[in-house]
Amino acid sequence: MISSQTTFVSGVSTMDWKREILIAHMVRQKNAEADQASLWEYPFPEVAASTEQIDSTEKMLGFSLDLELRLFLLHANGWHSFFQTIDLFSAEDLVQGARFDRANALLQSLESLQELCGFRREELTPIAVAMEDIDVFVISTPNSTNPGKVFWLAGQVIDEFTGFDEWFLAMVDYSRHQYRQLIGEE
Repeated sequence: MISSQTTFVSGVSTMDWKREILIAHMVRQKNAEADQASLWEYPFPEVAASTEQIDSTEKMLGFSLDLELRLFLLHANGWHSFFQTIDLFSAEDLVQGARFDRANALLQSLESLQELCGFRREELTPIAVAMEDIDVFVISTPNSTNPGKVFWLAGQVIDEFTGFDEWFLAMVDYSRHQYRQLIGEE
């Protein structure tokens, strides 16, 4: 799904992240209103990362971040409970901290990433993780055979996406589906 607000920079699509983050927040607020049992938390996204923070992260990683991930971080430096108990990483989470450690532990528990998704471990970087479940989301690095591809892993491949922007929009769609379940339409 490509947003109607998608533009192209040097042949690469870039979303209107302010708009898409606002839409995601509005969908989550509808979920919060419908979530009578208080199943999940619904915090705001974090304040934007600075260019310096992202540059520092890229230096520690040893490669440039995917353009869409970088642009997202320049608008929101991560998002706690982005979808249910899944935390979308900040620039710092990409290289250290509890979320980073949790994601790497989950990736190590998988028997063979190469067989699961076609990428070696060193070709993947975690971008989101469930702190209370086995879900971990990874993006393929620039040195991989297919840079920027995102996988949702939970013991197996749950879903895959052509890029970070498609993944973000899909997670918002999962939130819309969750809303319909909360209000009893599904």
